[in-house]
Amino acid sequence: MNIKTPQFLMFHINRQAAYVNRIHLCSEERESPLGPITVIVHSKNIEKFIDWLTPPTFKGRPINLGREQLSLEDL
Repeated sequence: MNIKTPQFLMFHINRQAAYVNRIHLCSEERESPLGPITVIVHSKNIEKFIDWLTPPTFKGRPINLGREQLSLEDL
């Protein structure tokens, strides 16, 4: 039987960058002067979620390599 246990991913986003619709990941909480936005994702397939969240890019723009669309049930 192949049962996957839920996994989680936690990361911090700089609050000031998020305010102007940008994403800047913080490696430490103190990197964001106003305090970071903490995101916690629980998933049975965290690798698939990471691949979805971080698509391949060219000059900062996502490129579509025939990637499948994912629904929340897939993650």
